[in-house]
Amino acid sequence: MLIVCYCIVVLLIVDIKLYTDKNIHSLDWNDFPNGKEIGSYLLPLIKDGTTPYIKNSNSTVMVIATKANLIPIVVSSQQKHSSKTTYITSPINQFTHFIVAEINKGLIKNFLLSFLLKKFLFVLKNLYAFSKMDDIVYVNHWLFSTNLFPEIKRGELQVIIDKIQVAFPKKAIMFKSLNKSSNLDLIEYLKSHSSSQIAVRQIFQFNPKTSEYRKKRPYIMDRKLFEKSKNLIWEEIKEANSEDVELIQKLYQKLYIEKHNPLNPIYSKAYIKMVIESPFVKLFIVRLKKEIVGLTLFFQYNKILTTPLIGYNQTLPKKAGIYRLLNYFLMHYAIEQNLFLNMSSGAGQFKKQRGGIADIDYQFTVHNHLGFFRRISWKFISKISIKLAKPYFENNII
Repeated sequence: MLIVCYCIVVLLIVDIKLYTDKNIHSLDWNDFPNGKEIGSYLLPLIKDGTTPYIKNSNSTVMVIATKANLIPIVVSSQQKHSSKTTYITSPINQFTHFIVAEINKGLIKNFLLSFLLKKFLFVLKNLYAFSKMDDIVYVNHWLFSTNLFPEIKRGELQVIIDKIQVAFPKKAIMFKSLNKSSNLDLIEYLKSHSSSQIAVRQIFQFNPKTSEYRKKRPYIMDRKLFEKSKNLIWEEIKEANSEDVELIQKLYQKLYIEKHNPLNPIYSKAYIKMVIESPFVKLFIVRLKKEIVGLTLFFQYNKILTTPLIGYNQTLPKKAGIYRLLNYFLMHYAIEQNLFLNMSSGAGQFKKQRGGIADIDYQFTVHNHLGFFRRISWKFISKISIKLAKPYFENNII
């Protein structure tokens, strides 16, 4: 009885509404902090879906409006997915095909071990497909690999979960990009409320309030290189012309898709144009003799900064150090603005040498409303990740 009364009180206090492409016209973005800026980014995605903006995604975008926050919701359906769907909207591909692509690139040097692991992942893929793992709703998914959260109170969080369970009773609910440095309260709440915790990857965090980074030799060398590179022009690009958009998209795709993993999101020219024109994010470019040779997208939210999209001309001599300069520019911006910096994953040794502190990126899946077999699949992957992946992330620099 007390629980029922509590839920009624919370529902009365926390007024939330789900907006889709059918009723988004009735949402007044100006009623929310930074609402107009958020709308400039989300509205095209809500109206058109993900496919025009991410070539290897076919999901629906919605937004939940609470009293204080606008929270993007991404709804994925397994029947629309394939083995080429980006991992950011497909758990099956995230936990199987993405890893296979990394193995094929030489992630595991032992031939027998890599062969056996790929066979095991093939079996898992079929089990996950049978359990409809890709029928899922992502909460606070900005369609980046690293998503930053607003301040969400516990009561507000539960009402959001309840709302989604009513709207999508046959889909699991996933919270991505949670870490103990920034989201401890959310993690503790989700751990205690029938959700599966999945250790996904090692990330690095940078706190500009510490001064240790100033003594690190790689940081000092990057700063000197930045100061010496007078021939480079840095600018925030706010107007999109077709030539710049094409080159930016090409630089990103050569790095993230061709060099790293084909299941990274393939952002289209339409998406690049959108983020250039949206005040919600900032796209900085670096030019050499008027040609764009590097780019970095800044996503700043709730006093945290991350860069979900970078690219640079890989044909330039290594001594030009464009990647080093992009990273220094990012760190310098965080220092100047006094922002906590989520450096995301990859290049772990590089980030550690410049003051980054290793952390673990978690996902939480709420599935207590689903059938037995579907719950077992999520519990299985949770147990595997906590028993095997988490200790590996804690004891290695990746």
